[in-house]
Amino acid sequence: MRRFCTHLNNSCKETCGKPEQKALAMSYESKFKGKSAIVTGAGRGIGREIAAKLGALGVTVYAVARSPGTLSTLETECPNVKAVAVDLGNWESTRAAIEKIPAVDYLVNNAGISITANFLDTKQQDIDAIYEVNLKAVINVSQVVAKKMIAAGKSGSIVNVSSVGGLRAFPSVCAYSTLKAALDHLTKCMAIELGPQKIRVNAINPGPVMTDMFKAFQAETSSSTDDGVVAAVNARIPSVQKVNQLEEVVATVVFVLSDAAPMIVGSSITLDGDQKSIAMAYESNFKGKSAIVTGAGRGIGRAIVSKLHAIGANVFAVARNPANLSSLETECPGIRTIAVDLGNWKATREAMEGLPAVDYLVNNAGILSAANFLDVTQQDFDSIYEVNLKAVVNVSQVVAKKMIAAGKSGSIVNVSSVCGLKGFPSVCAYSTLKASLDQLTRIMAIELAPLKIRVNGVNPGAVMTDMFKEFQQGTSTDEVVVAAGIARIPSPQKINKVEEVTATVLFLLSDAAPMIVGSSIALDGGFCVG
Repeated sequence: MRRFCTHLNNSCKETCGKPEQKALAMSYESKFKGKSAIVTGAGRGIGREIAAKLGALGVTVYAVARSPGTLSTLETECPNVKAVAVDLGNWESTRAAIEKIPAVDYLVNNAGISITANFLDTKQQDIDAIYEVNLKAVINVSQVVAKKMIAAGKSGSIVNVSSVGGLRAFPSVCAYSTLKAALDHLTKCMAIELGPQKIRVNAINPGPVMTDMFKAFQAETSSSTDDGVVAAVNARIPSVQKVNQLEEVVATVVFVLSDAAPMIVGSSITLDGDQKSIAMAYESNFKGKSAIVTGAGRGIGRAIVSKLHAIGANVFAVARNPANLSSLETECPGIRTIAVDLGNWKATREAMEGLPAVDYLVNNAGILSAANFLDVTQQDFDSIYEVNLKAVVNVSQVVAKKMIAAGKSGSIVNVSSVCGLKGFPSVCAYSTLKASLDQLTRIMAIELAPLKIRVNGVNPGAVMTDMFKEFQQGTSTDEVVVAAGIARIPSPQKINKVEEVTATVLFLLSDAAPMIVGSSIALDGGFCVG
């Protein structure tokens, strides 16, 4: 049995070395300048706001919609926008229109229609109309765009705007919900096939968004036998506020499109849990706030501390090794360090109780024992359980109670692993307890959201840390496991950089992601899609 500190906070000198550190450009908006994009359904609502935002970032935007009138006003408002008027329900016309557009860097398939009808009342023409626009048009547009990206040698990014209706069943929207589920699965199929061609594909699944379409749905259901559908949906949302604002959906689309999310592939990201105002340049939101980061001595945790400190947050860095914390204090003057063994419940509790209420918590600490199921020992399971699961409960209980008492709107991110989503050989205890952590994340989210605390998880695949290098250099069995896992990743990039994981953690912590609640976001290059 070999043991490593997975986020490199441990003091085991024989397995831990100095982590790789790189500058992290979280202000990723600057990278859009000079790029090009196609946005469908751009005449109003979400699509219009996405087109406007991308145009403001210096992107040349081809805005596709059916109504020339709405496109004309968009062109007037946004000089970088080029209008393409076409009915996406017409395959031939759409194909011809998209073929005329040069190769682009980004595609947002946002167009969609909704028809309110129960299952027993859904007509053939209803389901056909939704199918033509919400699903078939995505195939049509994406085929043309992806082929042009490949021919031009572009590293592209596609986002399909789906709905929470594709993930959960709701009454009164039978055809819409059914075909959004199809879109979610199409997203996964596209991700697997296009990943090797350097094209990332993801979906976002918003809950209710305050658009004209949603207002019309409210008006229609309130005057029919479907009265109460909206109220029933809202009642299932655990957070205090229930409806997305347009700019919140736009923020997530732009992040997922960007170079800051290179290992998010084939994901369906839900936006269904909270609502606040948003600033897209969200780094400014951290200034003057406070955070606790566990496993902060090395690797991912250390990088998160460094970034939070650089953007003005007051950081409490928690790790077991005082020497690692001392060097971190030198690099980041003003942070506070807490040396404690998170495997010791009482000592950890006392250390956390001594800290003031904070705005953010990152539960990053973890350990890994490499052992097959038949060889894993009681000690292996117990040690991983104490740090990877039980310590998260311990720390989060104290921190959340302090957030609530102080009236803070908090955000917690639990750093899990792709091993919690898929079974792997040689890491039985680690994988089992990471799956448990993912479920804990969902339970925390449900219970804490009404108290204004968002909880999410990130599930990285391999991250280029010293722990991963040690694992690669281990037994022949480990080498086979690593090689087999990497071979299943569809995207050309196979291994996360520390700064890419950090970027996603900070995005989830920030006010830019107020409706992302209870999610486990895989940073795995599409590994879990297949």
